[in-house]
Amino acid sequence: MKRHIYAKRARWDESGVFGCLEEGWVRELDAGRVTRFEQFVRRLFRIFETPEYFRKENKPYQQMNSNELADYIRGSIRLGSRLPS
Repeated sequence: MKRHIYAKRARWDESGVFGCLEEGWVRELDAGRVTRFEQFVRRLFRIFETPEYFRKENKPYQQMNSNELADYIRGSIRLGSRLPS
C-alpha cells in the first residue's frame, strides 16, 4: 500500500472521477513505513474506485468464494498492496 486515506464523508463529482472527502487524514507509505501524515477538513482526491466499491460488504477472506477472493487479490495488487507469499 502506498497511500491510506480515511474520511468520515465522501461525495463524488459529476464525472465520478474526483471525490470531495471531509474530516479525514492521509498517510503516505514507503515499504510499510509512514513517510507523511496530513489531516484535512475538506479535500479533493482523484478516486479510482467507484462509490459502489465503498458500499459493498467487506467479507473476511475466509468467507469468500474463489471468484470473490480472486477479485479481492486483483484489487489489492492494483492498489499497490503487498500480499503474503
